[in-house]
Amino acid sequence: MSQIENDPYLSLEHNSPETQAYVENLNAETAAALFDHQYHADKATISAILQDPDKPFSYRQRGGYWYDFHQDSAHPKGLWRRVPADVIPSASSDWELVFDLDDYCAADNHNWVWRGVETSPYDPTQVLLNLSDDGSDRVRFIEFNCATKAIVKHGFDIPAAKAGATWYTPDSLWLSTSQGYGNATSSGWARVAKLLKRGEDLDQVPAVFEAEFDDVALWSHIERSENGPPIIFCTRFLEIGQSLVFIGTDPDSMIPIDAPVEATVDFTGTYFAFAPDTAGTHAAGSLVLGEIDQTSGALHNKQVLFTPNDTTTLGSFFLTKGWLFWQTHKNLKPQLFQLNLLKTNAKPQEIPLPDGYDFAQFSTLNADSQSGDNRLLITLQGLIQPPATYEYNPDTDQPMHLLKRAARRFDASGMRVDLNYATSDDGTKIPYHIVLPKGANGDTPVRIYGYGGFGVSLYPFSYLGIIGKTWLEQGGAFAVAYIRGGTEFGPEWHRGAKRHSRHKCFEDFKSVAEDITRRGIAPAMRIACQGGSNGGLLTGVMLTRYPEHFGAVVSEVPVLDMTRFHLFVAGKAWIDEYGDPDDPQDREYLLGYSPFHQIQPAAQASYPPALFSTHHSDDRVDPSHARRMVAKLRDMGHTPLFYESQTGGHGGGGDLNSTASDKAMVTAFLRQTIGKGVMD
Repeated sequence: MSQIENDPYLSLEHNSPETQAYVENLNAETAAALFDHQYHADKATISAILQDPDKPFSYRQRGGYWYDFHQDSAHPKGLWRRVPADVIPSASSDWELVFDLDDYCAADNHNWVWRGVETSPYDPTQVLLNLSDDGSDRVRFIEFNCATKAIVKHGFDIPAAKAGATWYTPDSLWLSTSQGYGNATSSGWARVAKLLKRGEDLDQVPAVFEAEFDDVALWSHIERSENGPPIIFCTRFLEIGQSLVFIGTDPDSMIPIDAPVEATVDFTGTYFAFAPDTAGTHAAGSLVLGEIDQTSGALHNKQVLFTPNDTTTLGSFFLTKGWLFWQTHKNLKPQLFQLNLLKTNAKPQEIPLPDGYDFAQFSTLNADSQSGDNRLLITLQGLIQPPATYEYNPDTDQPMHLLKRAARRFDASGMRVDLNYATSDDGTKIPYHIVLPKGANGDTPVRIYGYGGFGVSLYPFSYLGIIGKTWLEQGGAFAVAYIRGGTEFGPEWHRGAKRHSRHKCFEDFKSVAEDITRRGIAPAMRIACQGGSNGGLLTGVMLTRYPEHFGAVVSEVPVLDMTRFHLFVAGKAWIDEYGDPDDPQDREYLLGYSPFHQIQPAAQASYPPALFSTHHSDDRVDPSHARRMVAKLRDMGHTPLFYESQTGGHGGGGDLNSTASDKAMVTAFLRQTIGKGVMD
């Protein structure tokens, strides 16, 4: 304990003038080292890709329009715009401006970041703009009228907080909020639900539903009823991945739905679908559908629609008013299925997909999930295959039809994508996709991306538009490692790297680097690891535990001190995943891999070049993790680079310029390290 009590770096947890001066000095040093002519060229290239109006199809319908959020050099924060729904949106469409976020931020003298729109089920022109405070997890909700294209005078304007909002009636909102004394959970997220009527003061409105203080968060959803009061759903997240869902039409008489606590779920007012994370009545990773009894919370007429096997696992799923849709991965190939909920004794049907795509993603075409519009947007893509988006209507017998095929962002001729398997220390086979550039010759710079935690799946991945142009075209390779800790192969794949099994995801990732070297693709000096958040922890461990396998390390918005993560509010939610630093056995295990505590002096250990980056307004992973790690490394004789963006939260600054700068900085660092002599 004395090591922590005497830690000379704790002052960097405070945003004091001294800390800010320290950050500014390191930022200047990194800028001098990386922001060369190639960085500026890459930044311009990335910016052009990000603002290209001929982008992948990402539009949603509201009422009689397709809506889009677009950023360009003249509007880096973004424009919300629309075209009529009877035309297919394109770069040449006559876009009508609905809301200018740049103008709003200038008038409000504050940095707001777009987080989307909540559409009223009563009127598609009635919406709530969701604006993040400087990219943080704190969101402000502002009522907006799409018909007048203006903020509603004297309308709802909910101050920024860790909160969620949904329409209860046209003149009231159901809020899950952390605002107000005692209204946040121990993790800082929303703990109470309030029913806010137009004109009321939120601080004076009592809570109508509450989670426990030690829950992670409360989330709410409202289903409009055609012939009665709205149906209320409140979800208490006990831990990440563990939840209790309550249903009712009266906030005073909410009842729990009889479903597994450890499960992924989706629901409507009639149906409840769940995929249990642990084996019980149903196999872990199966898909079960039941009908909700709103008076008892029981699930009737349950049917198992999917059971995993050695080759096939469940991906995402969701319900509409008339259908259940789900995705499976068979040997890491996508399959989509549907079930008609309105047809008696209906059987699951596979939705035929065109050949030649590695990944599939799907969503409702209509932004209002309660609209009764069952049409889907299905996007198919690969690492070097540009996205193709299709419209599919399950209510007809027509096959899916192409809406848009995105433009190629880079020349993929001569490139190939391999699915390889590495062998981890315990014998487990770890799959990874690797894109090899034209002319790969055994001395190819390779960047490996990983995450490995919280059940986050890296499959399906996205088209490598920016990386393709700035890295693959220049002779580099890119790999995605599907290590344990995610759910690429079901809940057991996640559980296999939780708590005291955490070391296995680190061994998995290291084994991928070893396999790339073993196959003669690249020597260790040409391999870099990259990851953010929990992936930043992963790459921090690679630096301190397996430095001999890497020529460079990129650690973005990272968790690095495993004895103090829970002392920051959001970190309390991670105890179930990592363990409790206040428990002696957990603490001993955490210290065994905590990157901050595993640093060795330069005289005893040689570390590859490292870049640590973070964001000043990150309220999920505190920037002091990266600050303190770099300070200690430097004091021990190492020379890592560090950059802290002065705007932006965990997901970045939210504007086009900061996004382009962050990506160009990583590329510049990798060019100068693993790409040196090859990509100069």
